[in-house]
Formats: sequence, C-alpha cells, structure tokens
Amino acid sequence: MTPWMKRLVLGLGILAASAAWVEPVLAQQPQAQEAPAGKSNITIRVVHATQSGRVDPALKAVEAQLKFTRFTGFAQLSSNTAQVATGAETAVPVPGGRRLRVELLSRTPTQARARVRLFEAGEPLADSTQVVPRGKTILIGGPKFDGGVLLLLVTVN
Repeated sequence: MTPWMKRLVLGLGILAASAAWVEPVLAQQPQAQEAPAGKSNITIRVVHATQSGRVDPALKAVEAQLKFTRFTGFAQLSSNTAQVATGAETAVPVPGGRRLRVELLSRTPTQARARVRLFEAGEPLADSTQVVPRGKTILIGGPKFDGGVLLLLVTVN
C-alpha cells in the first residue's frame, strides 16, 4: 500500500467520525429532485483542495466541514446527483484517470450505509463502508492532485 493510500484509509475513518458532530448542512445544499420511494439521492462532489485561500461559492454549504482539513482553498471540480436504490450504485469520474463508486447498502429515516470505493485503471485504491447521517455530507480525503489533494464529498438524502 502506497503512503497516500494509507493516509486515505486513515482519513476515511477520521473524516467519517467528524461528520457525526459537524453542523448539519442540508438546509443550504442545492436540492436535487426528490427521490422516488425506495431510492435515495446520492450527491458526489469532487473538490480540489489547495493553499490558495479561495473557496468556491458552490461549496458555501459545506465550508464549515472543509475547515477541518489543513487546506485553505477549495474548488468544486464536479457535482453529480443520482437516485439510487438499496443494493445499487452510482459512479463518477475523478481526475487522474480514477473513478469513485458509491453503493447504497442500507438506509433508515436517519442514516444510510454506503460502500465507497476509489479505482484507478480498474484497480481498487480504497474501499470503505461509511455511515452517512441522512441529509449530511461526509468528507473523504483523496490522492494528491495538481499541487493539492482531491476531496470527495458524499451526501445521502
């Protein structure tokens, strides 16, 4: 396992744990179309974190969570929302030839359990199961990218 992969796995646990006590951000997040019965909306945002000091206005709703990182600048590279049934997954491209897959394992009115996997050239780089409070965002630290790192933000509504 490479050093950045070890940091990613450690960061998954630390950031997921911090998500439980970070202020809710649902009220300020862009609202996707309501998911039909039996499905949940999963929003995945890919963010480039740097030391630039500038925060993309699209990230205003999650700015408090981003302050828990060692970075000062954040630019949203992509945002994708999909309606996902339990047992199904959604996937998004991640810069550097990578792909993020999020599978909805289970859900209750208060939380969802999701398997989050990052791949590069079809090979798994990270695999973690996260409990996501419904309507809140978890932040997952990713690999180095263009003078900073990639952050992966996952919200389940």
